[in-house]
Amino acid sequence: MSGNVQTGINIGHSCLRGAVIRCMNAISPLTLLIVLVTWFWWPSLWQGEVIIHADSAHHGWTLLSVLHNWILGEADLLWDSGIYGGHPVFAESQGGYLNPTNLLSALLFKPEHGVGVLHWLNMLVAGVGLYVLCRQLDIDRWAAAFGATVCTFSTIWISIQYNISVSGTLAWLPWLLVACEFWLRQPGVARALWIPLPATLMLFSGYPHLVHGAAIYLLVYGSSLLITKGGRLMVLPHVWKIISGMALALILTVLLSAVQLMPILELIQYSHRRDGVALPFGGATPVSSYIRGFLFWAWPIKPIQEMGSLGILAAAIFSVIGLLAKPSPRILAHACAAFALINLGVEFASPIFRFVYNNNLVPGLHNYRIMHPFLLVAVVGVSVVSARGLSVITDCVKSQRLQYFIMSKVSILAIGIVILIAGLYVWMGENSDTYRSDCLLVIVMSISSYLLILLTKEKFIAPASFLTLIVYVLITRDEVFRFFPAEKLNPSEEVNLILSDLDQVNYRSMINNPYAPGFVFMAANSAELEAGYRYMINNLIPHPAALWGIKSIDGSMGLALSRRRILDPVFQNELEGKSNVPPGARAIDVLGIRYVSMLGQASAPGLHGVTENIYKNDYALPLIRSYQSAVVADSTEEAVGLLSAGKAGDKLIVETEAAFSDSTSRCGEISRANLKVIENRSEYYKVEIKSECAGWLFIADAFYPGWQAKVNGVSVELYPAQVLGKALKYPPGDSVVEVLYRPNSFRIGLFVSTGGLILWCGLFSLRLRRNKPRVALGR
Repeated sequence: MSGNVQTGINIGHSCLRGAVIRCMNAISPLTLLIVLVTWFWWPSLWQGEVIIHADSAHHGWTLLSVLHNWILGEADLLWDSGIYGGHPVFAESQGGYLNPTNLLSALLFKPEHGVGVLHWLNMLVAGVGLYVLCRQLDIDRWAAAFGATVCTFSTIWISIQYNISVSGTLAWLPWLLVACEFWLRQPGVARALWIPLPATLMLFSGYPHLVHGAAIYLLVYGSSLLITKGGRLMVLPHVWKIISGMALALILTVLLSAVQLMPILELIQYSHRRDGVALPFGGATPVSSYIRGFLFWAWPIKPIQEMGSLGILAAAIFSVIGLLAKPSPRILAHACAAFALINLGVEFASPIFRFVYNNNLVPGLHNYRIMHPFLLVAVVGVSVVSARGLSVITDCVKSQRLQYFIMSKVSILAIGIVILIAGLYVWMGENSDTYRSDCLLVIVMSISSYLLILLTKEKFIAPASFLTLIVYVLITRDEVFRFFPAEKLNPSEEVNLILSDLDQVNYRSMINNPYAPGFVFMAANSAELEAGYRYMINNLIPHPAALWGIKSIDGSMGLALSRRRILDPVFQNELEGKSNVPPGARAIDVLGIRYVSMLGQASAPGLHGVTENIYKNDYALPLIRSYQSAVVADSTEEAVGLLSAGKAGDKLIVETEAAFSDSTSRCGEISRANLKVIENRSEYYKVEIKSECAGWLFIADAFYPGWQAKVNGVSVELYPAQVLGKALKYPPGDSVVEVLYRPNSFRIGLFVSTGGLILWCGLFSLRLRRNKPRVALGR
């Protein structure tokens, strides 16, 4: 009996030991990747420090703060009256308010700490997703970790970490590709259910440009599978399952994301980009810069013009090996998709892009000011192919085909060309010091691989290469960001001076200093960052100012309303003192712009300095006020003409195409209304009015679909007024006016998304029931 017990104990111990070993083997390379990402953001995680480079502080931190305040019930989420003179901030989507990583960071931490956690979390989710993607493609775990590290720490992926909208969207990109690969292994409806989840999260995260890039990537990927015989054998026998699965995934994605998709599609119609935009810097970057940026680490430590993308020479060489060593149809498809996105990302440096762009062959390209974000998507494919290249070397050694592989003339020629180009750029490049580290990485990896082959330790080639890559990252990616104490985010003395003006909540600010936003072009580890950020804050950069309670007529988002942008030349003309309109009737007065940051001496009447760069406009009118009469404009353009001509001095400019009779004008100037603002929030205004005559209530907050008005509980018409405001008629006597934002696009989208979620859960439950093993009766 005791012998049986001992045997059982031994078997149990052996099974447990085997399970532990298998578990350690599975997680060890992934653990190193997690540790590496944690090291990169350690100052934020442990010391609570922040990066203030580019958009990270004035944009990302403020958007996360809004989400945090909304969770606490202290802010509105759908509309922000503090930027652009009123803006549908949720529809813009850049806040990523439905992204789980944003919600988690805003819920668990204060914004100044949560923004660092968010940077780390986005990078970590992306890195783990890249590892799983490589494993889905049958790449061994060490090579998979290598590919994930290559992508996560590539030049372009690190260079955009300052933008939480971009990094948040990138976090879910690898998982979308994982879901697609998982589905392609067994095409059909059941596995297709996973695809809409990461696709929806990408749409929730705030950077549609990358969603567009992912769609192009998948389209090219799917088409490329039909190029090879193996790909056709994988696709054609299951063509109807693939079509049905794709249709279901697309429908569910649209349904699940409707709560964000419908508002942003509505916003596009009213934004300044509705007719497309030009590429202001298209063609400015030479081909040589893109080549150097692909092969070498091109961090902008010095003021050089390098457009970094992959930035790891060893990965570029491994990707060549992965393509030459008879890649599988799926690996080849990833390479083709990456090639397509690279051509789009380099803009006019590629003749393919020039042809596609000029002939409008890819819908939506003309809505972007830059194309470089496509390179972010392309790097994923290149990293996957490079991971396969590393993995295939080990496979060749194990199967004793290394000699044939090495002696292949094509392989030697291709690798030789890559190394030759690399060498030329190392010795002829402007910043060759940073390039030599990449060449050293290749040399170390090559020597270590050959030594392991000689020692018959071929199985350690991939682990050794991965560990060498980690050392390379630790050396070259150290201190790429300069971290600062969170206190640097606090308002400056100049800002506090304006906040001390208790009446400023009834007015707006404006930034008219072209040098203030130039802070974002500083290097991420520059010693001048703190001074630059402080200068920008002192000039009332819009998002932090709005967060502190200083409403702005400006903003830093991509889809500003067209009725806001059309006013820029009017504002500029008035601030330069070139307008003949008397003070009090100018656009800057009518729209309540009290504080203006300017470079140099102000020449417009009524502006006097309160700080070195900030001027106060004595003629600015309150944001909420009444008018006794109105004039009609048939369009926004006509309203701008009337406003710039000074017609808004004592009259309200109302936009309407319908027949209009201003009965309020019959009262003349008998009595001014007495207004009492009861509630003033971004999404809700409540005003008590006492007036002997009928009149107009004007609110200098942009008109947009979804705004509604009630007078004494009865719905009334709300009109666009003074170009960047809204107005309604009120009757004589005592009235209570409510103006509230209830956008149908959001409400309908929420209803559709809820229905989509119920449908997804129902289909998933049905799948689980079908897969549940049946137990025979009587057993």
